Amino acid sequence: MTASKRMAVNRRSLWWAPLGGCLLALAAVDGCVDTEKTLKEAAERRKMEDEIASLRRDVASRDDMIRTQAAQIQELRGIGPDRARLIPHADRIEIDPLSGTYDDDRNGVPDGMVVYFKAFDADGDVIKAAGTATVQALDLAAGPEGQSLAECKLDEVALRKAWYGQFMTSHFTVKCPWRSGPPARGDVTIRVRFVDLVTGKPFEAVKQAKVVSASTRPATP
Repeated sequence: MTASKRMAVNRRSLWWAPLGGCLLALAAVDGCVDTEKTLKEAAERRKMEDEIASLRRDVASRDDMIRTQAAQIQELRGIGPDRARLIPHADRIEIDPLSGTYDDDRNGVPDGMVVYFKAFDADGDVIKAAGTATVQALDLAAGPEGQSLAECKLDEVALRKAWYGQFMTSHFTVKCPWRSGPPARGDVTIRVRFVDLVTGKPFEAVKQAKVVSASTRPATP
């Protein structure tokens, strides 16, 4: 090969070498891009598969709960009205005569009404009946605008906590503070409304009580 031909070949080699390097570099970059994209897609697929598995577990858990509840419903339906009467539940309620006012700060002025009431079953025994209760202190002589002196509403949990059971005495104890101070008159009507949780049956009891009225309470020194 002549010297002129060798020089031409060397020139073509010098021209292709950078171009080839660039092409290899582009191929490498393109490979990196594809790898990152593949890894991202794989991570997204794993995340989706985990979410699907979690949803399937939730569905299975709900199905188990539904089956359990359905079995309980069938069991309760099998009790029937005759056997249901054997479940302890309230048949009547009664307000204890000791119900009256309370004076927490002992200043001679009542802070509200404390009401003791009992629930009895069909056999006449006092029971810790489950249910809700509304306890009111009313001034029936004051007219519609001023009737409500105090009112407390207790759900099943609050009423359960209000139970007091000791030797020789068992009852619910509910303290209701005045809405706006002691009443103007000394006669107060106590009303208790109780709804039995087992039967859904409502009961009501009413009793009169004497209190220290606004006209007879001690003067503020």
